Amino acid sequence: EDGRPMFKSGFKIAGGIDQDNTKSPQGYPDKGIYVTHVYEDSPAYVAGLKEHDKILQVNGHDMTMVTHKKAVDYITRRPVLEMFV
Repeated sequence: EDGRPMFKSGFKIAGGIDQDNTKSPQGYPDKGIYVTHVYEDSPAYVAGLKEHDKILQVNGHDMTMVTHKKAVDYITRRPVLEMFV
């Protein structure tokens, strides 16, 4: 842990340019970042995020060419997420 705060957004992701999408249980067609689970009554749920949504941008940051870890780090380190899915 590097001491930076972590935030609970209420969803899980899969994918990334470092992952083999052909081996994913969801069968996603590319190496994008996808929502795999949305917790009921979470901020993501209330905002309308759905399972299998593809995340294209978060706070203006391109999410189409990032590693899985970079996507997780970016999402969990921001108190507010403005997402383009």
